[in-house]
Parts: sequence; C-alpha cells; structure tokens
Amino acid sequence: MGAHLVATPSATPLADEAQRFDRALDRIAPSTLRFDRSLYSAEAIAVVTAQWRFRMAFEHRSSMVFSQLAQQLYEANASLDAKIVMLRMASDELRHTGTCAAVIEALAPEPHR
Repeated sequence: MGAHLVATPSATPLADEAQRFDRALDRIAPSTLRFDRSLYSAEAIAVVTAQWRFRMAFEHRSSMVFSQLAQQLYEANASLDAKIVMLRMASDELRHTGTCAAVIEALAPEPHR
C-alpha cells in the first residue's frame, strides 16, 4: 500500500466499462451542481481537502478487506449469494474511493500528470 493511489480513470475502454457499471448502480441522477471555491477561505478548503484525501485512502483500503473476506468465503464454500454480496461490498468501497476523488477534484483541482 505504499504506492501512490491513482483514483482517476485510465482513459482506456476499461474505464468506460467501469463507468457504465458505476452508473448502473446509481440510485439517483448525478448532480449538475458545481462547488464554488470562491465562497470559502483557502485554509478551509485545505482542511476539508485533507479530510477527503484521508477518507479516500480509507475507502480504498476497505475494498481490500472486503475482497479478502470474499476469498475466505470461497475457501469456506459459502453460498453464492454470500460471495456476491461480499464482492459487491468491495465494489462499493471502490465506488466510494472514486466519489472521494471527485470531491477532492472539486475542492482542489490539480493538473493531471
């Protein structure tokens, strides 16, 4: 886990597939509202951005925990529904990672390298 977390899409067909999967799971339409940084101080933006970066890393780590639990369900010969739910939970954590990345991008847009 020492590597830099990359939460931006890869600009490949795989990214398109991931986005289709993600949109299929949406329960509400994505918002068209945009964050107005000018309403807040630079200090407040920095504090909140740091909090969202921490949360993003936490969500990413949580996806590994659920993936490992799924592996244990396979080894225990658990029911198919239990395996599906556990893998879905891992997927949800990755979706949350992406949501955090989008919030960070809105708070502190940086040029992509």
